[in-house]
Amino acid sequence: MERRAVSGPQRTGSLPIITGRNVLGLLLIVVLLLSCSGLQVRSQRPQGVYHRVKSGETLSAIAKAYQVRLQDLAEINNISRPDQIEADSVIFIPDASQVLDDIITAVKAQTPRAHMAVEGATEKEARPEAAP
Repeated sequence: MERRAVSGPQRTGSLPIITGRNVLGLLLIVVLLLSCSGLQVRSQRPQGVYHRVKSGETLSAIAKAYQVRLQDLAEINNISRPDQIEADSVIFIPDASQVLDDIITAVKAQTPRAHMAVEGATEKEARPEAAP
């Protein structure tokens, strides 16, 4: 019996031999291409709060209370029908620092004082005072 000494891997065909060095080189090329692709990775979470919709609240009133454009609020929360939001749903309010518990009170607090004075005069005229 004749024995042959095997000196190393023998190549059959024209396929290259895959080594750890080749895999590492390929991985570095892929990482380099991805880093130059222009994809942006956010380093920070968006600032804002999450508001739980209460019964009777509208997206328009919520937007006004938080001083956010209605269209922006609808787009950020993927709301296609702003007039039909459901109670107990949660929406993200961008750039808000605190959750408002009472939307109606918050909207009234933003009403200009001149407008409130006109409303106050109308209410007084509607209620006659008792004679002395």
